[in-house]
Amino acid sequence: MMVTYTLQSYDKGIISAATQFGFNTDLGLTTIIGHTKAGAAITDNKKYSDASMIFYIGYLCGTYPMMYLSQRYSTSRVLALATFFWGAVSTDIPIIFPFPSPVDPNP
Repeated sequence: MMVTYTLQSYDKGIISAATQFGFNTDLGLTTIIGHTKAGAAITDNKKYSDASMIFYIGYLCGTYPMMYLSQRYSTSRVLALATFFWGAVSTDIPIIFPFPSPVDPNP
């Protein structure tokens, strides 16, 4: 369980660090709402804040059931099923939200 929590924390840290390299603008999470007199952009990060909040709500809603299941059943079985279902969800995301591929002949 400690390794799982460490990886989850690491994942969140990587997303936070990626904002310094254009993660927000690439995904459209930051919008420019104006400019200062000096020409600096004034940005709105509400979408990034919402995405970050959704992460923590999902983490909070998923932690307690996983702890309960891990105590009631074999930890290896619970983690194996959780990994399988997360893989299924991750695999289905492009089906639900299609995006153009670099090798797509019809972009």
